[in-house]
Amino acid sequence: MIKRQDFYKRIFGYQETSQIESRVIEKAVEKAKAQYAGRKAFSIEDLADFWKISGISLRDEAYAVNLSKTLSPSKTQDEHAEQRILAEKAHDFYTPSFPELYAIISCLEQNKDNPQYQNEIEQARSFIKDSVIKHWLMTLTRVHYNPQGEDIVIHNYKQPSQYELPVHFIGPDGAILSANHAEKPMQALLDTNQSLQEVNEAFRWLMDVDAYLWRLNSKPQQTDERVAWLSADSGKVYLICFWYPQNPSSALRVRRAKS
Repeated sequence: MIKRQDFYKRIFGYQETSQIESRVIEKAVEKAKAQYAGRKAFSIEDLADFWKISGISLRDEAYAVNLSKTLSPSKTQDEHAEQRILAEKAHDFYTPSFPELYAIISCLEQNKDNPQYQNEIEQARSFIKDSVIKHWLMTLTRVHYNPQGEDIVIHNYKQPSQYELPVHFIGPDGAILSANHAEKPMQALLDTNQSLQEVNEAFRWLMDVDAYLWRLNSKPQQTDERVAWLSADSGKVYLICFWYPQNPSSALRVRRAKS
């Protein structure tokens, strides 16, 4: 059996020097194992009314999700939020937050070359792409733009599971790969540790165009609440974070799959 210090030397290039360093490395190894296990557990089933996608990863949790083959009716974000509360109690479909939506897109993109599921992945990709082009897809993510200090990105809006991520979100519009200081806002919007390059790669796989961030460009005089949407045209896929809460739209419909 390889001794732990020999393992560190072989893999990381140095000997174990302290318990703190050892724990940091062990956590990194555990995280890598969990990520690998999540990818290894990926599968997608094409069922009558939805796809069941396993291997989704969000906030250090791996789970399976059902993605409906039909969109929700057009509603305001508050109405989508009210419907989700009832839907989760009945194990019905509901509107996802932006991180939940992106977790599906990222999972499919990361497994796009899986020979066992290429047909099902392409079918799900085509459905999402077509929906994004034809509709401005609502999410249950909202941004509070504040006149001072950090802004607040709210996910799972008005749900028992609602959570907030503070970040300086205000800035210029533009392609996320341009020099517009978009990395931290983008990571907060999607609740991901991925780089802008990885995020853009996922959206480019989905839509065949680069990702573009729309947001407030300057500080408001008072807190200004805006809804996060996903849309696209032939030139860009838009992560829209400035739309008014009273505007209705359709949304993808998802639910946690039963084990």
